[in-house]
Amino acid sequence: MFHQAHHFSIHGGQFILDPAGSLEPHFNQNAIITYEKIKLATQAAPTVFTGREGLIAEAVQELTGENKQAHLAILGVGGIGKTALALHIMKHKAVIDKFKDERYFVPCEICSGASSLIQVILQALGLSVTEGHDPYKTLQKCLELSQDPMLLVLDNFETPWNTSGDQMAVQNLIEWIWDQELVSIVLTMRAADGPGFRKWYKLGGCSGLPTLDLEPARQAFMLISNSQSENVAKLDWLLKEVDCMPLAILLIAQLKKQLSLDVLMRKWKEQKTRMLKIGAASSRHSSVSISIDISLQMLVGSPNRECINILPILSFLPNGVPQWQETLAQLVVESDIDLEVSVISLLASALIYQENDCLRMLSPIREDLQIKYPTQEGHLSQMGRYYVKLLRDHSPGQDQDVIEAHSGNITKILEILLKNSIEREYLDGLCDFAQYSKFSPINLQLIDVALAQTWNQGYEEEIMLRFVKEDRLFWMGYYQRAITEIETIQLKLKDMNIDEQKEIIENNNAKCLQYLGNIWRMQNEYLEAKLLFTEALTQFEKVGNQLGVAQCIQSLGDIWRMQHKYSEAKLLLAEAKTKFDWVGNQLGVAQCTQSLGDICRMQSEYSEAKLLLTDAKIQFEKISNQFGNQLGAAQCIQNLGDICRMQDEYPEAKLLLMEAKTQFEKVGNKLGASQCIQHLGDICSIQGEYSEAKLLLTGAKTQFEKVGNQLGAAQCIKSLGSIYGMQNEYSEAKLLLTEATYQFNKVGNQLGAFQCIQSLGDICRMQGEYSEAKILLTEAKTQFEKVGDQPGAAQCIQSLGDICRIKNEYSEAKLLLMEAKTQFEKVGDQLGAAQCIQNLGNISSCRKQDGFPEAKSLLIEAKTQFEKIGNQHGTAQCIQSLGNICRMEDKYSEAKSLLTKAKTQFEKIGDQLGAAQCIQSLHGTFRKQLSDP
Repeated sequence: MFHQAHHFSIHGGQFILDPAGSLEPHFNQNAIITYEKIKLATQAAPTVFTGREGLIAEAVQELTGENKQAHLAILGVGGIGKTALALHIMKHKAVIDKFKDERYFVPCEICSGASSLIQVILQALGLSVTEGHDPYKTLQKCLELSQDPMLLVLDNFETPWNTSGDQMAVQNLIEWIWDQELVSIVLTMRAADGPGFRKWYKLGGCSGLPTLDLEPARQAFMLISNSQSENVAKLDWLLKEVDCMPLAILLIAQLKKQLSLDVLMRKWKEQKTRMLKIGAASSRHSSVSISIDISLQMLVGSPNRECINILPILSFLPNGVPQWQETLAQLVVESDIDLEVSVISLLASALIYQENDCLRMLSPIREDLQIKYPTQEGHLSQMGRYYVKLLRDHSPGQDQDVIEAHSGNITKILEILLKNSIEREYLDGLCDFAQYSKFSPINLQLIDVALAQTWNQGYEEEIMLRFVKEDRLFWMGYYQRAITEIETIQLKLKDMNIDEQKEIIENNNAKCLQYLGNIWRMQNEYLEAKLLFTEALTQFEKVGNQLGVAQCIQSLGDIWRMQHKYSEAKLLLAEAKTKFDWVGNQLGVAQCTQSLGDICRMQSEYSEAKLLLTDAKIQFEKISNQFGNQLGAAQCIQNLGDICRMQDEYPEAKLLLMEAKTQFEKVGNKLGASQCIQHLGDICSIQGEYSEAKLLLTGAKTQFEKVGNQLGAAQCIKSLGSIYGMQNEYSEAKLLLTEATYQFNKVGNQLGAFQCIQSLGDICRMQGEYSEAKILLTEAKTQFEKVGDQPGAAQCIQSLGDICRIKNEYSEAKLLLMEAKTQFEKVGDQLGAAQCIQNLGNISSCRKQDGFPEAKSLLIEAKTQFEKIGNQHGTAQCIQSLGNICRMEDKYSEAKSLLTKAKTQFEKIGDQLGAAQCIQSLHGTFRKQLSDP
């Protein structure tokens, strides 16, 4: 192993060390190692010690449990906090109670082999060896005759293990100590495994001692730097840059006493690990680089020093090397290296560690090794070839997880290669990478790097890149920036030679119109969007691009769907679906099927909607090479969850929405995930779980704000306002709904603003402020009619009818509810129509005996409608009302049967209020029955 072996001698019973060649000369040459000097080499347990409570508890359990002895190995790279953890274990009360004064810390970094290790252990035990006596026998006698439990903490054991010319002697010694019945060992070592062939208890897991989690890392930084407050985002960035490595945190925190976070961030960007030192930086404790050099020295002096040749690659890759036994050989240029043996040597040095078959290296180590062993051009080319092929051979539909495991590596290598080369293969790699929506922010940066280059084919590459960039911006909701890209493309197309590239220019011009139409459609500017899609469709037909034609027809159908023009939408979507099928575009077929399912959902045709959405989901899942299939599948699951919500199947709805949320998160669609959280909040609200609903909706609002979706945030504020209204906290409800109105107007969503006015009217209705309620609901109705939102207008008419019913203005109420019912039926809203019939039945029941037959007829009709669309809540309410009518008619048996059935239904869907009302009516029925003669 080490060729620079330490020299030592015994003089007068004292161990003399010659640290020639050592990176850390603790003492002068030929210094005599005394008990005093061993103690001076022993660190104090750090007062700032965070994030290791669980590991301490685990170690204490092993040391003080039922077994007489324990053998713990704290393994990992230098600077990870092994010594600090060992010291805190030693001072734990339970450890003190068991071992009392028989706890000994042995600084093994001053040892050079088995003999010197014996001497240092003896000195730590406070034993002296008189001249002429054998140190081994002295130690043997001490340990074998000991009657009390003893704890030996062997710190930095890698030094005697790797420095010794006779490693077997060190192994024999440690295994002999292991066999002493009352001796427990805690050993710290830069290694992947404990020494020898014994089974050590590896504290911290198979990969060794982990870095700190972010929160304990923050705490450590703040305490060490004596900071009272810091910018959390900046601090977290810096801590993540150093992988929350304890030594790096300590050094940065010390520097923070004199420098600001901004300066530290700048220095890290410029200097990396060169800044991670304090003072003279003469030891492993004050310099990350020196700590790393100690591990490197183990490699330089080893028989397998060729392992150093793969450090330029391993230290370059931020993700490490996933599936390294298959991957590493494809990344390495040199073919004569025994990679497996080299990896074993690097693992033994703890410069790298293995986690789930992935070789990893902490950020400070990577940065330091890139300075000492920089990546060369040949390395970059080889890695570039590998990653371009990896992207070409995988697709978003099936291999998201594979690419995600390499995403940091891909980003880093592509950025460098795109800056330094104009090879088309790297551009193709970028386009393949851009298909993975989860990495859109990264891809935008890479596209800008590529756009800064001068490509050989004139504007062709630039236009292609700008279309890809627009697609990513559109997907992220950055519509104005997306428009700017389209305008830039249109200018470039004007500069191209129209005679030589006429068809390409016309096709790209049509794409520009199509992409602009998509942007306007997403902003609810439907008239402008229709004009653009119609013009684009004409252009695509002119150049014979049938796929473009199908996409434009599909988009026009989706606009009609958004405008509740369902008949027109169905015709266009069916036509688009046929065209997609004809050109063999299964993604388009699946999307049209999905949209047709959504129309059925909006029309309360839930059975048909479920069939279509399930079919679309299966189609999306089958598509393996088209961008968007996972997203489409997630959207179908989300909509299936919404159908279950509308049918009061809340447990099933929650499961589906949670599944959709997971899918959205997997593909990086934060907007879809936020919508699922929003809908889960809405379900909790319906079920009366208002606290949980508030938490979910507040969380969704925060997520919407993070992704810049102000519309979603406004919808959450509106829902929160409605919850406060249901909790009779009307002042708070009005404030939130007023805020939501402002937010809707701010983003230009008139429909949302009108819905808030409607909700404010409903709150006034609940407060008994009927005049104000009528004004607001009438205003909302007028506005809905102006923008062609017939369902919204019908809901307002329905609420106005309810006000008249409450005020006993039954004639006016019936007229309004009949009008609302007609409107609902016109737009295919079976749920709204059923609710109106239900309320008409309730009005008739108010006329007592004269109205009971009509009331029953209407309530049975409403119940049938509710059952048809699967609305259990409406069904239960109708049964409840029918039961109450029977009670008033003195039909007690029938009343009890109906009310019991309604109660069961309410309980099934989690409506405790409805169930309680039924119980109250049942009690009233029993009392009335008993009081009757």
